Amino acid sequence: MSNTSLTIPDMPFCLGAMNTPENPSGIPNVYPFRLEINSSLGRLEQTVDASLEKVLKKAYEVGNEMGTPSDNTELGLPYVDDFIRFINQSVSCRGTLLEIGAGTGFMSKRLSKDGWQVTSIEPGVGYEQYWESHGVEVVNDFFPTNLVKGQFDAIIFYTVLEHLKDTKAFLTSVKKQLKPDGKIFLAVPDCTLEILQFDPSILLHEHFHYFTKTSLANTLYEAGLTAHIESSQFGRSLFAVGKIAPDIQLPSVNTATLSELETYINEIPKARSILQENLTNWLKNGEVGMFCPSRLLNFCQVDADYLFYDDAEGLKGNYYPPFTSVIGNRKKLLKDVPKTLLIGSRTFGEKLKSELLSAGLKSNIILISDLI
Repeated sequence: MSNTSLTIPDMPFCLGAMNTPENPSGIPNVYPFRLEINSSLGRLEQTVDASLEKVLKKAYEVGNEMGTPSDNTELGLPYVDDFIRFINQSVSCRGTLLEIGAGTGFMSKRLSKDGWQVTSIEPGVGYEQYWESHGVEVVNDFFPTNLVKGQFDAIIFYTVLEHLKDTKAFLTSVKKQLKPDGKIFLAVPDCTLEILQFDPSILLHEHFHYFTKTSLANTLYEAGLTAHIESSQFGRSLFAVGKIAPDIQLPSVNTATLSELETYINEIPKARSILQENLTNWLKNGEVGMFCPSRLLNFCQVDADYLFYDDAEGLKGNYYPPFTSVIGNRKKLLKDVPKTLLIGSRTFGEKLKSELLSAGLKSNIILISDLI
């Protein structure tokens, strides 16, 4: 590990949209956040302690989506289609498949219709209504579990690896349930741009790791897996496919990569300070709205009055604890018209801004990419 580290003493602990502005019992509204560098893998990762692990276990059992769910919605469906495209380009026939962290179960449903014999596992109980609506049987447990036995032709996990403290132990368990010629398929958020531009919006208590192509490949190599990595065609994810390779070697991380990570850690306090100062000044001049707020919450002031909006209809009427703003949709935004609107999506920010201006929104619209 590198000696370079970052501590944010009171970062909001956001685990997804809830029906109250308070986190469930036993889950704090704010919690320290510590970041360090894994120099052997070239990976940014959250520093872990026993207390944090206990809190996160409770958060995962709640089972809420922080961002856009992988579901059969207008917003979620393109993500599912893109990942299934990636899987299909690497397989010539269907067989047995295990999905770890199945979430709503929609990905499992789609793969079942595609000819796979699917087993699904998910620890969060908050998705049960989706499992029923999709007609998917899901093992409600953490992986690995005695409830899932045998070996599979394919094992997939979509936006799961960044949530796991010990990636090597997890991938070793995955290998035990992978047939000798089987393949793993995974997706993680691509943090490359944010790291290069000192953007703190990626930081989240639920994410232990912040991946680039280099660090994701090294994570697989460390566990004795090959790594073919591509950027997603929709959104900003990294897709990887790997096979068991006992003799694979972990390459050394070059100094330029480590220097980039150290610079990111050193610049984050300044970036957060500038963002918080801007928010304070905007609030003095009028209401401040946030579109796609989940990427903005970690540098917001917990006691400030913001207005939250998102196109995901499943979020409407809920809260992002510990903030007291009820999440509204685009229609409500066009009615409220806050003085300043900050758009948190880097991927779709320009598109959203153009659509809102075309709809006649008179707010001063600012993209997160303009601020960092």
